Amino acid sequence: MPHKDNPQYLADMSFGFGEEDKIQPYLEHRFGKLNKLDKYNPFDFENDEFIIEVKSRRIPHNKYKTLMFNYTKLEKLELMETKKRAIFVFNCDDGVFGWEYDSTEFFVGRGGRCDRGCNEYSQMAYIGIDKLFEIETMPIFKKDKDKDESCCETLRRSIKKNITSTDKV
Repeated sequence: MPHKDNPQYLADMSFGFGEEDKIQPYLEHRFGKLNKLDKYNPFDFENDEFIIEVKSRRIPHNKYKTLMFNYTKLEKLELMETKKRAIFVFNCDDGVFGWEYDSTEFFVGRGGRCDRGCNEYSQMAYIGIDKLFEIETMPIFKKDKDKDESCCETLRRSIKKNITSTDKV
């Protein structure tokens, strides 16, 4: 674990906690009213039906074939005696995506990072991006010169699409 004063670690922690607050309304639209759990809980949100872990990433969800998180999250989940459905949420640059826990849909491997002044490699759970479902997409602004759609029109189209979408998990 990086030193608690490491600037990148502090920036990453601030980013993660801030993003949880930003996407809570989108999660509640999909999963119902959620209670935010304290920072020492292995998960971030829960209600009577769901327990939810949020992982914020500074990449598009499909940059790689898989998304990863610490396998210890799944170990803790498997030890919990709960009937709640476990949802792992990936808050990425291009939208918010979810994966409902299924013991057959992930693999375990070594992974991590070393850009915060120490080796942070450990056992990771890898989820194929084909196993994800969409919770919220971010508007993509067209760079095609043949298109006359302005940024405002792109936002209007995106908002209209999301308002009319009522799909539940």
